[in-house]
Amino acid sequence: MAGGESVALCDRSAHRIIKLMSKALVLSGDTSHIGANAGIATDRKHGSTRPELLVCAGRLRVEYQPIAEVRDGSVANRDAFVRWRHQACGVLLPAACIPIADRTGRIAALGEWVSRRSRNSLSS
Repeated sequence: MAGGESVALCDRSAHRIIKLMSKALVLSGDTSHIGANAGIATDRKHGSTRPELLVCAGRLRVEYQPIAEVRDGSVANRDAFVRWRHQACGVLLPAACIPIADRTGRIAALGEWVSRRSRNSLSS
């Protein structure tokens, strides 16, 4: 299958899944509505891990908070914080996105990504 054909197939599959997920769900007489979203990476440059793919989609970012010396006010260090730009909820702070990463088994990968991103930021 050629590259364009496989992308089209992925796109059609994603739309089918989204359509199926948008149907009302009835449990014990209560109706719930859920939704889904899909992103398709078409090249290795988009990343190979979930955090990298979310960054490529513009959804994860690292922000830094300076740690100042009390004596002279100089910046001695900085803390790195991950932010997740969620489509429905807006920007999620670490208190919200860290537990999600933990529950989904992605906490180690996320921590490694933030650490690598922070080191790369320091060296540039």
